[in-house]
Amino acid sequence: MKSIRLLAVLLFSCGLFAESKILTGDLNNICEKALFDLGNNNFKTVSTVFSQGSFISAVSTYGLEKDSNMLVFLDNNTGKSLFSLYLEDFRASDIKIEDKATWILANQFRGKETRLYKVDFDKTQVMGIEHFPTHNETTELGNFDKAYGLDTDEKYVYIAHGGLGLVSFSKEHLKPVKLRELGLNPDSSHRSYITDILVYEDKILMGADNITYDFNNKTRAFEGYAVINRVDQKLLKKIPINQKREALYEPKLFLSGNDIVMKTMHLHFVNKAKDLLRADMFTPQKRIYRYTEGKPIGESFTVDGKIIGCFKDDKNMPPRTFASSHKY
Repeated sequence: MKSIRLLAVLLFSCGLFAESKILTGDLNNICEKALFDLGNNNFKTVSTVFSQGSFISAVSTYGLEKDSNMLVFLDNNTGKSLFSLYLEDFRASDIKIEDKATWILANQFRGKETRLYKVDFDKTQVMGIEHFPTHNETTELGNFDKAYGLDTDEKYVYIAHGGLGLVSFSKEHLKPVKLRELGLNPDSSHRSYITDILVYEDKILMGADNITYDFNNKTRAFEGYAVINRVDQKLLKKIPINQKREALYEPKLFLSGNDIVMKTMHLHFVNKAKDLLRADMFTPQKRIYRYTEGKPIGESFTVDGKIIGCFKDDKNMPPRTFASSHKY
């Protein structure tokens, strides 16, 4: 367990969420800086990770300038920045905001160390920040074993640790207490990796991507949803995609009302939760690939039928980026 210094701590109010305040406030300023000119009209997008809680939102950026791996917390009521957290040589891959704590999953940019940050606060102020390892530190991580995504319940932070498997991190003991290996491919020559977690009722859904491809047999490793029991973590079912029609790339999962939404690259696949869990094959009921606001950049956040985050408008030159929400 290690403590880290907070750059700045400001008090914040707990007013009702006002989406327009977030989109026109400092988040929009962050999104505007998420695109910069490399010269000769070669533009590079800076990745963002966005999360939203009842009272605050958080957005992580990197690459804008030296030592810019920042996590910025925003007041939902005013849209103003509350404080910033410098993540050193680490880049956030996922964020979960709870009422009294925020959990931040991060990977080392120039190494293979992985961290879970815990930011404690009450309704008015930050109380402390610590970070912890996300796995047994004697484990050597491979290329697809980084910490990709997380979700939480009352007792645990569940971490999608790529090909390593599902890590259960105890909130009480503040350490990883269980590793569930994937076992998603009956053919041992194939490997998959999980890139996000969604806690849903008494189940945990894992979004999986393939690592291996058999050129002789023209088969890919498992891609799709894997559903396990939350208590004993036994595999309940696998819901593969139709690999003749679809392909995934490091999917992210969201619960939006009664929908489960999978984001892969700039696409959003939407399914009713009850229908998805009954399915034998994953077929999106709705595919979102056109956005009136422009192309989403970085990681957006999906809630209550809206995709919230940074968007890029390519109609102008130079293109511009801005905060917005897309209702699907």
